[in-house]
Order: sequence, then C-alpha cells, then structure tokens
Amino acid sequence: MKTYSLSQEFLERQRYTTRRQGIGCVSLIVLGLVVNMAIGLGRGAPWWIYLMITLIVLPASVALAFLPARRQRTALDSLEIELGADYVLRREQNGPKVRIQRSAVTHLQEAGGALFVCTSDKYRTVVVPVALEGYEELRTELLTWAPIQPMSRRLGLGRLVGFVAWVLLFAGFLTMFMARVAWLFAVAGLAVAGFFAYQYLSLRLYPYINSTQKRIHLFLMVVVLLFVAYRLYQFSIGTLP
Repeated sequence: MKTYSLSQEFLERQRYTTRRQGIGCVSLIVLGLVVNMAIGLGRGAPWWIYLMITLIVLPASVALAFLPARRQRTALDSLEIELGADYVLRREQNGPKVRIQRSAVTHLQEAGGALFVCTSDKYRTVVVPVALEGYEELRTELLTWAPIQPMSRRLGLGRLVGFVAWVLLFAGFLTMFMARVAWLFAVAGLAVAGFFAYQYLSLRLYPYINSTQKRIHLFLMVVVLLFVAYRLYQFSIGTLP
C-alpha cells in the first residue's frame, strides 16, 4: 500500500490563485454597489433601501468569495490517493471516500489534468490529479490494471455542450445587467438561477466530487434569485439608469 498527496508547489499556486480571485470578485461587487447606489440616490430612491442591500450583499459576497475557497483548500491539503494491491482509494477531509477494487476497473481515461479510474458505473470513478507527488509512478502502476482508452465521442460532445452552456451563462449575466425591460431581465435571471440549480443536482450524482463544490452552485442560485428580486424592485420604483 502507498499513499500519494498533492505537491506543495501545486497547493501554493492554488492558494495564490484563490486569494486573487476572491479579492477581485469582492472588488467588482463593491464597485457595482457603489455605482448602483449613486444612480438610485440620484433618482430619489430611499437611502435605507441601499443600506439594507449593502448589509446583505457585502457579507454574502465576502462569504461567497472566500469561505468556499477556504474549504476547497482544506480539501486539497488533505486529498490522498491510496493504492493497494487490489484497490485504489481517494479520500479528503469533509469529502467523500471513494474506493474501487481492481477487479471493478474497466478502463482509464486522461482528461483535464487528471487520470480517471473508471468502472462500469459512470458515477463511480476515482480521479487521480496529475499534480500528485509521484504521479508518474502511480500512473505506471494503474496501467497494469487496465488500458487507457481515448476520450469517447460522447464525452467530447458533453464537453462541447458544457462549453456552450458556460457561454450562454455569460450571455445571461450580460443580459441581466443590460436589460431595461423587466420581463427580459426576469427571464435571463431565472435562466441563470436554473443553470446553477441544474449544476447542483447533476453534481450530486458524483460521489467523488467534494460537497463544497456542490454547495457553491446552490449558494450561487440563491444569490442570483435575491439579485433578481432586488432588480425587479428597482424596475417597479423606476430607479434604474
């Protein structure tokens, strides 16, 4: 039996990236709040509305930017791949433990910076990151269990659909911020919230995905719905630019 964990270089790079993304996200939200408040107050909207919105949105944005990232860092720090004579196991703190017997492995696949140890059940897979210390040694051993199969056409199509979905998500966000008609804004907002709801429900089927990643999509759905309610209120009182 041998245990593998992520390299310190990779972990440091992830910490730096998540901090930078969190600061950037909060900065953009603060800028949006300030601009929106200036426009609303200039049009005669009551100041206490914007104070209440700020007291709700600002802490929520900080939590959204940093708490999931902190939990994700904890998961990465504790992530281990254990390889035994007849099994491979993936475990992490506050996350699922996935164990697959050698006899259940049907094939391997390489994609997205990871090696996937696959079974006949598509929802039961051990994901082996290439950032592991000793990854090549582990990969060589797993190749004695099953061959690497090329990415299936169906998986390639799924990636294409996923890419298109994220492009449409960006378009939905853009529509939400640019729409000057209430019904168009509402349709775009509900579509974006529906996307995050679908992502959450889909990720629940995969035991090897950390629960924090799943809850992030649920949290984003709630934030979008709150923003939709807030903007519809702005439409009703005529404080939009």
